[in-house]
Amino acid sequence: VVINSFRRGEPVINLAEVEEQDDEYLISKLLPKHRITLLFADGAAGKSLFADAVSLSLKTGLALPNGLQPTITANSLYLDWETDPDEQRQRLGWLCRGMGLKEVPAMYYMRMYQPLALEGERIKREAARVNAQLVIVDRIAAAIQENIKECDTSLRGFNALRSMGDMTHLVIAHMS
Repeated sequence: VVINSFRRGEPVINLAEVEEQDDEYLISKLLPKHRITLLFADGAAGKSLFADAVSLSLKTGLALPNGLQPTITANSLYLDWETDPDEQRQRLGWLCRGMGLKEVPAMYYMRMYQPLALEGERIKREAARVNAQLVIVDRIAAAIQENIKECDTSLRGFNALRSMGDMTHLVIAHMS
């Protein structure tokens, strides 16, 4: 039954019958809800630190330095294929002090080793457990663990994210 359901896929729908929706954002004009947002720049450009700032802004309701405002307060889950909890905690400390916070709030982090496609169910389960509205993937090439320049490889990675349901994802990528 499961295999047949999977093979059957999504049903065909008539888009004329679908009610048009205004875009919803977790952070206005930056993170559309239930979508994948790609943060793409050179290495050492501050992408991970920016992702931490986004997560902290969402958690606390404080605007980002450029004035982008969270629309809700919510938890994030940071999936890290690059660094470790000590480095992430240090960055959060810097950001909290810079934003005038006296303490680091509860922030959720998973150090990752296995490919994203193998970890999808566990990630989905943990995101639900901590009630995360945002899942940050740092960094997509390491998460896919194959040659990301190949189209099929990239599609497998992004399909793994889509298979997690109506989550909002912030995905970090390096320029090669």
